[in-house]
Amino acid sequence: MSIYSWEEILQRSRDLNSILLNRKGLTTRLNFILATVIILLMGCLPCCVRIRNNYEEKHILVKSIKVLTLNMKASDSRHTREERVQPVVELVKSESIDVLFLQEGTSGLVPGNSIGMLQTLLGNYDCFMRPSFGYWMFFQYEIGLLSRFKFYKVDSAPCRIKSKEFVDNLFIPGRRRAIAGLSDVPGMGRVAFVSVHLDSSPVDETERMRQYEMLLEFLQRLSTDIIILAGDFNAGLTNPGFKMLQDYGFEIVGSSIVDHILVKGGRGIRSEVVFTDNYVSDHCGVFAEITPYPK
Repeated sequence: MSIYSWEEILQRSRDLNSILLNRKGLTTRLNFILATVIILLMGCLPCCVRIRNNYEEKHILVKSIKVLTLNMKASDSRHTREERVQPVVELVKSESIDVLFLQEGTSGLVPGNSIGMLQTLLGNYDCFMRPSFGYWMFFQYEIGLLSRFKFYKVDSAPCRIKSKEFVDNLFIPGRRRAIAGLSDVPGMGRVAFVSVHLDSSPVDETERMRQYEMLLEFLQRLSTDIIILAGDFNAGLTNPGFKMLQDYGFEIVGSSIVDHILVKGGRGIRSEVVFTDNYVSDHCGVFAEITPYPK
């Protein structure tokens, strides 16, 4: 919608004035005033619309991002997958969580897919999933991201050296991995969301450090203003791998026993351990709210 210049407004008022001159009962001066008022409104209305649009755009800028990381594996066979997923849906909706970092979502020949089910129940969330590891070609776990922010790019990388283990040589990937979804977030710039799942114990410490090195190599190729890294590290914060991540600029913003949330280029303003006493998962979930550093 265009905005009229003063010259255009005066010319249109003269044109409209000439039309109104033919109406009985109106003086020439009144006609001119009426025409000018009408054209002024026509010229000012787009300005009002533009001002309103700017106001609305200003208020959709994102000031913080709410995230949840959860390993979805549950040993409690008394509850269905639908029953275990429902509390996650309720938390996401009540807290308006923006991004979910998910590990061990089941798929393969097992009916359904827990990450896909969660996406369906939540509605308008972008989704990126990759197989993380499998067993005997009949069952595999997925690592995934669900995000309110559309991904303009996705990427993934293994976080374990390919070994001679049988499962590592199947067509179903045996290596733990990290996946990334990159988004343009209004008010925060380009943000990389990285979900990770590393090996559980027992693991040789040399091999475990190599996993962190491979993860860091993957993170270094992400060209974004902010990186949010979360997932099941299968290690506590005393592990030397976290020192490596902190040296690269990551800050720990939320933590459970082996599930953690870190950010580079931002800071945490609150966090909470969730699903501590129910049947959702064998793991606790970790929730955090993250904001960029003040400019």
